[in-house]
Amino acid sequence: MKEGDNIVQLEYYGALLTESDTLYIGELLKKGNLELNKFDKNGIPNASIQDFTLQMSLYLQDPIIQNLVLGVSGGAIWDALKLSAVFIWNTVKERHWNSKERRENHTINFGFKYSTKNGDKINVNLNGDLSPELLDKALDVLPTLIRESNEVNHPMNSGFYYFDKDQNKWIDLDVLEEVRKRHYKKKR
Repeated sequence: MKEGDNIVQLEYYGALLTESDTLYIGELLKKGNLELNKFDKNGIPNASIQDFTLQMSLYLQDPIIQNLVLGVSGGAIWDALKLSAVFIWNTVKERHWNSKERRENHTINFGFKYSTKNGDKINVNLNGDLSPELLDKALDVLPTLIRESNEVNHPMNSGFYYFDKDQNKWIDLDVLEEVRKRHYKKKR
């Protein structure tokens, strides 16, 4: 595993991206002086909360977050991250992964992961049901969300954000409440 302040971790399931896809993502990140580190999550179960779990993500380490928050060389870094995110989104938006537990196909949740200065773990979902225009808009306002979420304490030390198409803004979803609602709905 690579170490350093400019490392971006790509978490994914092996079958979702090809080796040439990951090489290309690495080249895009180099434009922002960033390096790619890959982590294949095959074999890690997450069935009960799969809608609130990113099957594929770019994990941003603290020095990268601080550059974005403070605006220090943030433009080139953000451009490289945005190009990489758009490439990954376009590559996986029509793909599905199979849940062995339920024998169902599921849309791949892709997005960014990062930790705030308070230690909160943040997941930002760039769902495949966004249009390319909305994806672009969501990515344009994502640095603002990163800055703002860095100043907020999230319940249970985590936040799961999705881009609301109707409101054109990032919404923090209470994952525990959503899981609870689904659980009670199944019991009925």
